Amino acid sequence: MYQVQLNAYALALPFYNIKPITKLSLLYCEPKEELDSDEDFRLGFTIQSLEIDLQPEIIPNLLLKARGILDSDSPPPAKISCKGICSWLETTGKELYK
Repeated sequence: MYQVQLNAYALALPFYNIKPITKLSLLYCEPKEELDSDEDFRLGFTIQSLEIDLQPEIIPNLLLKARGILDSDSPPPAKISCKGICSWLETTGKELYK
């Protein structure tokens, strides 16, 4: 899920003299246990690490695609499997663009 975001960073960082980028990893925290109560927030976490493939070459085409969508007069049709904003807009009857 974070492959594009981290590769975008890998592509951009050398422009700020942060180089070389040789590896991508996502560090995140997961709760160790369930909360005992909503009143007393005591929860321990473990740190997880996930290696991400370094592929900054995927970013330019994605940026071109995004530019095309932004320059379009109307959004592209929603994918049938969309469970995010597309389905929310459909169920609420709201329009993304007016």
